[in-house]
Amino acid sequence: MDAQTFWAPTVSEAMKQVALELGGNAMIVSTEEAIHPTHPSGRLFCVTAIPGQEDLLERDEIWQRDLESRETRSNMSGCTESARTAMPMDPAQIELFGSLLNQLQVLQTELLELRSAREDWERTTALCRDLRAEVQSLATRMDSSGVLGGREDGGLNEVAPTTDATGNDLALKTMEPLWDRSTPTLALIRGPHGAGKTLTTAKIAAEASAQGKSVALLDCTTTGELEKLGNRIGIPTWNVPAEGNLTQVLQACSGLDLILMDLPTDGGDKILSQVDLSEFRMEVHALTVVPANWDEKSLENVLQLTNETDSVALSKVDETKRFEGILAVIKNSGYPVSHVCTGKNFPGDIRSAKAEELNAETRAA
Repeated sequence: MDAQTFWAPTVSEAMKQVALELGGNAMIVSTEEAIHPTHPSGRLFCVTAIPGQEDLLERDEIWQRDLESRETRSNMSGCTESARTAMPMDPAQIELFGSLLNQLQVLQTELLELRSAREDWERTTALCRDLRAEVQSLATRMDSSGVLGGREDGGLNEVAPTTDATGNDLALKTMEPLWDRSTPTLALIRGPHGAGKTLTTAKIAAEASAQGKSVALLDCTTTGELEKLGNRIGIPTWNVPAEGNLTQVLQACSGLDLILMDLPTDGGDKILSQVDLSEFRMEVHALTVVPANWDEKSLENVLQLTNETDSVALSKVDETKRFEGILAVIKNSGYPVSHVCTGKNFPGDIRSAKAEELNAETRAA
């Protein structure tokens, strides 16, 4: 039972040919636009089809009746055996073949839907990236021209002081997020219990991947939560305790734009002592995740005990009403803020730290 192909300028015309030739119960194997080898216009729609199950059964009954008639008219056993050999597939085989073709059609449809969804995601990502660049460019131009400091009547607002009477800096420092770094970076991410460190790590990875960065996640904890989140966003995740050799894992990830290492609250320094990070051609960035829903005193104690931190990621901003006081504590620590987590949605709900917004809230505190 061979499949037949039908060519036409439109799909509907090709389907009419299928109905005329194979009947209304014909099963469609594939439909595509292709180049016809002899047609003047070049590209036509090609529909591949086979007779439907009902048509095949009816045709089989006709062949069977014809065979029985031949057997009645002929005494030649050789002819009878030859006719039996030429019989088409039995109804069970036809039903199985039809079922397989139906499954093939379903798989082809799902593949087309997945391909379309992937293309939509890529277009949306590109639009978001372009929009972010335009907004940042506009903000820079407005800031340099003094528009951000103007009033609606054309006058200038009073500029808030950046230092107090003794010369101390009142401004909260900020730093670019990890996904905006132009050089390959190994990020060592720490944080106290309950700070949302693992979720913040995965959010940073998702944002970096959406911006076209090559990313890997290194789970140095024993919970396995980062591996689950990495699988959800399709980012390779290494379970360092299971792998057992941190040096080999880092060598396997060499050449990527960003490697995010989720360190446990206790024992992170012991893990890092197993490897010489200077051997790898990457900038090492120490990021500490601190929760905004803690009280100021607890947060101050955490920051005082934090060593070798390059920037701070502020998590759980949506769960606090003391945001200004928390920002004042971070400002006093001297650490710049690089990431702000604004909700529980994953991926998403994370942004870069904007100096003008955070400083305004810090001065208000």
